[in-house]
Amino acid sequence: MEGGRSKIKRLDKINEYKLLEIAKNISEYAFPGMIVLLYGDLGTGKTTFTKGFIRSLLKDDSLSVTSPTFALVKVYDNDYKIYHVDLYRLSDPEEIPYVGLFEDSEGIYLIEWPERLDYYIPDEYLEIKLYYNIEDMTKRDIEIEAIGEKYKIFEEALK
Repeated sequence: MEGGRSKIKRLDKINEYKLLEIAKNISEYAFPGMIVLLYGDLGTGKTTFTKGFIRSLLKDDSLSVTSPTFALVKVYDNDYKIYHVDLYRLSDPEEIPYVGLFEDSEGIYLIEWPERLDYYIPDEYLEIKLYYNIEDMTKRDIEIEAIGEKYKIFEEALK
């Protein structure tokens, strides 16, 4: 793979419970400096995925995890910080340095609307794309891809 892309998994017609389970499985392989880019239209489950991931890492199923749409970034404390980032309201990638994104090299970043990062997209990350299932709009399709060698470990996480 050597710095390239590696498609890990595609699942169709998953429900919210399965999406939370996938997030939990991925969180078990989380590491300091990890970056997860979450793509998808409004309502496809980006925040649901993030909720499952963060709750699993913090071992707190009752934790309120909501999208930081207006604040742009919410920080959760753990052994290392977890940054939940929502760039939906970001109008220009030149604003990224003011958000403080990627300043914490040990932090874990879960980023909704990463297409707004433009040229600030990192070289390595885990990419998660969520889509409405065209046959059943209550279900979602998901594609997971590893970009970069250190994200290849997620092939094992999602067997």
